[in-house]
Amino acid sequence: MYQSFAGVYDALMAQVDYAAWAAHYDALMQHCGVKKGAKCVECACGTGSLTVPLARMGYQMTGVDLSQDMLFEASKKARKAGLEMPFVRQDVRELHLH
Repeated sequence: MYQSFAGVYDALMAQVDYAAWAAHYDALMQHCGVKKGAKCVECACGTGSLTVPLARMGYQMTGVDLSQDMLFEASKKARKAGLEMPFVRQDVRELHLH
């Protein structure tokens, strides 16, 4: 479904300030007692534009998405940032994580 879309998704979403969103989520998680280093999952992570900055902030991120093509782009983005994290193809409506 997202095969053609995955390659252009980031260009279409260029106006989104993912760094600001990551900072917002970081503040929310800290407010709720989630400490840096905690294991976190981003459901419907797409190309990892939020997953990667949160990992840079110190969270142990896992990205989950239904689209293998989106996950491929997310993996490339993480590697380019020098990060290793799992990206899992799964339907978040039936989420199963260990």
